[in-house]
Amino acid sequence: MKNYGLLMGLVLIGATALPTKAVPFTWKDSDSPGSILNSFGETASGVLGIRFPDADAYAEVAGYQPGTDTLNSAFIAFTFSVDGGPASTVDWSLSSTTAIFQAGGAGTFQRVFSVPPGAVNGVPLSLTLTGPIDVTGEVNYTITYLGQGSAEVNLTTAFLSANGNNVPDNGSTVMFLGCSLLGMVAIRRRKSA
Repeated sequence: MKNYGLLMGLVLIGATALPTKAVPFTWKDSDSPGSILNSFGETASGVLGIRFPDADAYAEVAGYQPGTDTLNSAFIAFTFSVDGGPASTVDWSLSSTTAIFQAGGAGTFQRVFSVPPGAVNGVPLSLTLTGPIDVTGEVNYTITYLGQGSAEVNLTTAFLSANGNNVPDNGSTVMFLGCSLLGMVAIRRRKSA
């Protein structure tokens, strides 16, 4: 038993001391809010998260672990239709220097835009994103209707794609395997004694 214990101890120490290499990875989440905005100041809000799977699980890759994995950029997009017309998408690329990545603060990203994009008579909207995404794995969004008319804006899709590095397990699987083997050896020794 002493030889098995020594051997397993060396295996466990070696497994936990192995260096791990971060692997480039992309986490994704999408939402279909179906919110309709048609008067000044009306808002549509939601949360896009990359830690846990949502119930809809559409185009989703969850599993981000704050404190272990790292993020270096994100892409966020919203799809709208105005008065039942064709869908148009508005999107932003966000670097790790954007406020929603800043840990320890209520980082905010704000933009005013219109839909459909580039239209002379587009409906003005504002977007507010809050984080910090690298700490919580979530981005809260609020779209606010800024138009004075009565055009109906339907927010059909919200999408988040976050790029970073996934840091693999640092030997805990091997450690649990070693403990299991030690337990099996101990049980075998007791049965044979």
